[in-house]
Amino acid sequence: MPVEVKGDVKYEIAKILNTKIDKCRRCKLLYYVRWLGYKGTDEETSWLPADKMGHVTDMVKEFH
Repeated sequence: MPVEVKGDVKYEIAKILNTKIDKCRRCKLLYYVRWLGYKGTDEETSWLPADKMGHVTDMVKEFH
C-alpha cells in the first residue's frame, strides 16, 4: 500500500524482521522488512538499504 511522504510515494513497512551487512553494496547495512498490505504474496518481504529507511526512524530505533 503506497503512502505519500514529503511528496514522494513510499510503501508502508509493517515490521522490521532482521538486519545484515552486505560488504558488496555502497550502503552496507540492510533491513529485512515486511510490507503492509502484501501478506501472502511474493512481495511481502524484501531487503532494504539503511539509507532508504529514513521515513521509519522510530521503527528502526525500536528494532535496535
